[in-house]
Amino acid sequence: MNKKTGIYLVIALVVGFALYFGQDFIKKYVNVDVKVEKKIEVEKEDKKEDKEADKKEEESEDKEEKEEAGDKNKAPDVTIENSKGEEIQLSSLNDKAMVVNFWASWCHNCVDEMPEFQEAYNEYKDKVNFVMLNATDSARETKEKVKEFIEKNNYTFPVYYDVKQDAAFSYGLRYLPMTVFINKDGEIASYKVGSMSKSQLEEELKKIIEE
Repeated sequence: MNKKTGIYLVIALVVGFALYFGQDFIKKYVNVDVKVEKKIEVEKEDKKEDKEADKKEEESEDKEEKEEAGDKNKAPDVTIENSKGEEIQLSSLNDKAMVVNFWASWCHNCVDEMPEFQEAYNEYKDKVNFVMLNATDSARETKEKVKEFIEKNNYTFPVYYDVKQDAAFSYGLRYLPMTVFINKDGEIASYKVGSMSKSQLEEELKKIIEE
């Protein structure tokens, strides 16, 4: 074997060695790298999905909390009677802001604030629905007594009757007079127990008109 042939032989052996063991190297390490990259991509995708799921869950919880808060402030819808003796739902009068005044003709504090409500009705009736809701128990207070009281004092605000005490129970009535201010969205803005002055009444009316 001459020198030149020996060199070729050595080169051939080196190349063959490289090719043989190089394939194993590629299979072993390159595939590992590919697997690692794929694993990283999968983990990133999982984290992304987890973040999206967490975000949706938070949005859902926020929505539920807002809905619960809204339900708590929602004015109870009750059945009452109008001056014609017809049963109506209180919500049917909520096409705009509404003030509901629980009263009785035997209640001195109720009687004291009636002139203030009449003046407020004259001024704000186009912007607020007035519901002068009589606590009619058919014993101490009857429709006949109420009509006589209204006519005697020349009051023109609309009078309604809580003959079944549905409204009294739903609104937690304990003392007379009690006034509930409800905005145009049907949400209770405020409660006032006891008689109010003209300025106090106007202040609360302006709040529900502006909301």
